[in-house]
Amino acid sequence: MLGTVLTSQAVLGIIALRKTHVPTWSSSPLDVTAALVHYRYIQRRQNRCMHSSSQTDDERTDPIRPSPRQPSLWMSHKSVQRVINVIWGVAAFFVLSGSVLLLGWSPYRWGKDEVAPPLGLLRASLELGVVQSVVAIALHCGELVITLARDEQVWREASKEHGARLAGNPLKALFGNWQSCGFLLCKIVVHWIFGQTMHLRQGTGLVVGSGFGGKSQNVLGGALIFVAWFITFIATRQPLGPQPAAYGHVQTLADLIDEWSTRMHWGHKADGWGVGPWPVGRAGTAKDKPLPRVKMDLHYA
Repeated sequence: MLGTVLTSQAVLGIIALRKTHVPTWSSSPLDVTAALVHYRYIQRRQNRCMHSSSQTDDERTDPIRPSPRQPSLWMSHKSVQRVINVIWGVAAFFVLSGSVLLLGWSPYRWGKDEVAPPLGLLRASLELGVVQSVVAIALHCGELVITLARDEQVWREASKEHGARLAGNPLKALFGNWQSCGFLLCKIVVHWIFGQTMHLRQGTGLVVGSGFGGKSQNVLGGALIFVAWFITFIATRQPLGPQPAAYGHVQTLADLIDEWSTRMHWGHKADGWGVGPWPVGRAGTAKDKPLPRVKMDLHYA
């Protein structure tokens, strides 16, 4: 069965590759944005040098002042809120169902029934598959949030002295990011707990069953609660500094980056231009050296 599934995935992948133009294989949000701009899939919009991803759908381009703190992932994307709610829901399900089994409110006990193969093996495999799929979906939802946070960290390097690299080492981006390392450890622990709590067993004679009791569900639910808290903590953190938050959103990055190079610096580029009741500045990127910090009392467009 596993071989059939893997073969099907490989066939679908080959078909997709033959029919799809891939501008870049890079995992860097900056490199992906550069490729999309180069092939004209997206275009840079003017007068949006201080607009974050939470303002990407706002058509107004009025000059705005820099903000000392940027919107969090939770505030920027409603999809992130739905993803986190899924993780909390899965964790609550395991805790509540485990409590029901422990308190004896349910006449059923997972793992009590054992029947002869092949029906017993099929039933036990389905139970394992369903529960593992639910756990995998919760962890995958968490990984989506971590990926957005990691993409934002890549972009925020542009306001530091060393600047942001257009195409960095993906392994360095993964293991050099504390959010990614923390979540990787969480995934390892959750899968280990799942492996310890649910298993196939063979009874007397030709009988097969699965074991997953109330205590096991509570332990797994507790681990998922910690994962949900960790993801919520990451999603509600507000980045410090006036650099607009993009969270890997390619259109926002295309609006913020006005000069592309292999290493980019973001900051103040010009002031005192434009027509209006106040002087208007311009922020953007440069490739030669770090730019001055943006002026917090100046409007930018």
